[in-house]
Amino acid sequence: CGLVNGEEPERIGQMIRGKKEGGTHFVALKGCASAAQDDHNRWIITLPQSGSLTIDRDGYNAVLTHHKIRTGMVLKCSGEFSHDEAVA
Repeated sequence: CGLVNGEEPERIGQMIRGKKEGGTHFVALKGCASAAQDDHNRWIITLPQSGSLTIDRDGYNAVLTHHKIRTGMVLKCSGEFSHDEAVA
């Protein structure tokens, strides 16, 4: 897969034939599902944090198993945040 300058259409054929000069060439990662999860995790940690939650053991286990944190699992809440905002 790659990107080429649209003003130089001959580059498209060159890239298809495997020539990597004159454009940006992307190589697929092995284990796409794992790579996609890593990308998702990197995206999450770049979000600005609006507050913090202290959760109990059940909340901790819910996070580890990719389940929702229920209100009864929250021990302490600080800061102001809305639905779908990142918290620490």
